[in-house]
Amino acid sequence: MSKKPRQEEDTGTWMNTYSDLVTLLLTFFVLLFSMSSVSAEKWESFVTAFSAHPGDDTAQVVLDMNAQGGGDEIYAVAGNTDDFPTGGAPSAGEPLPTDFNSLYNYLENYVMENNLSSSVQVSQGGESVVYIRFQNNIFFAPDRYEILPEAYETLSFVGDCLASVQDEIYLISINGHTAAVDYDGYGVSDWMLSSERASSVAIYLEDEKAIDGDKLRPMGYGNNYPVESNDTAEGRQHNRRVDMTIIRQSDGNEALLDSELASLFDPDEFPRTGGAIDILEPASGAEEDADS
Repeated sequence: MSKKPRQEEDTGTWMNTYSDLVTLLLTFFVLLFSMSSVSAEKWESFVTAFSAHPGDDTAQVVLDMNAQGGGDEIYAVAGNTDDFPTGGAPSAGEPLPTDFNSLYNYLENYVMENNLSSSVQVSQGGESVVYIRFQNNIFFAPDRYEILPEAYETLSFVGDCLASVQDEIYLISINGHTAAVDYDGYGVSDWMLSSERASSVAIYLEDEKAIDGDKLRPMGYGNNYPVESNDTAEGRQHNRRVDMTIIRQSDGNEALLDSELASLFDPDEFPRTGGAIDILEPASGAEEDADS
C-alpha cells in the first residue's frame, strides 16, 4: 500500500501577525507625530469636553477637515451647548436705536432676551461710552480668527445698532485678547491671533454694515491684559475675548480718550509727544508735527 503524500505545512501565517504589528506601530507613531504640534487651546478644550461633570449634556467634539495648513483640527464644545449661544435675529421691523442715548438699552435688552449674558457683557461709562465684551467662544474656534457662522446673528444685530447711530459715534475701538498658555511647542502668535480676531470684526462691520472705516480701530493686545488669572482653565477662557468700546462724538474727545485709555497707556510716558490721541488718530499727530 502506498504512503499518503505528506502535505506541506503553511509556514507563512506568521506574516499576518507581523503585518498587523507593523501597522499598529505605524499608527502609534503617526499619532505621536500629530500630537507633537497640537494646539494648547484646542487640547485644553478637548480635555474639558471629556471631563464634563456627570449630568451635563454630552460634549460635542468637532473635526475640522478644512483647517488651514493642510491638517485636520480638533476642537471641542464642552458641556452644555447652551454655553455657546448664538443669539436670535431681530424680528422683522424691529426698531433700532435712533440716538446714542438709547444704544446701551437696545444692546442690553438683546443680550437679556437671548440669554447671552454668559458670553456677552454690556456696560456703560456715563453718557458717552458703551462697552461690549464678547467671549471668544461666541465668535471664534480655538486658535482661529475666522468668525463662526453661528456668530453672525449676534454680530449682525450689534452692527445694525451701531450703523443706525454712527453719525453720533466718534470711535469704535475693537480690542482682541488671548490667554497666556505655558506650553512647549505652542506655535500660535498671541499678537497675530488677537490682531486678526479684532480685524475680522472690524472688516465685517465695515463691509456688511457700512460702518465708516475711519471710526474703526481694531487692535491686538496679545495676552498682556488678562481680566482673570491664567492659572486656571476658567480664567484663561475669560481672558480670551474681544472688547469693544464705543465712544460718542463730543467736543472733548481728546480728553475723553486720554481718560478712557489711561489703564492701557501712560500718556505722560508713551508716546512722549502728545497722548493716547496720537495712537488712535495718527493723522492728527502728524498734522501737528508738520505745523510746528
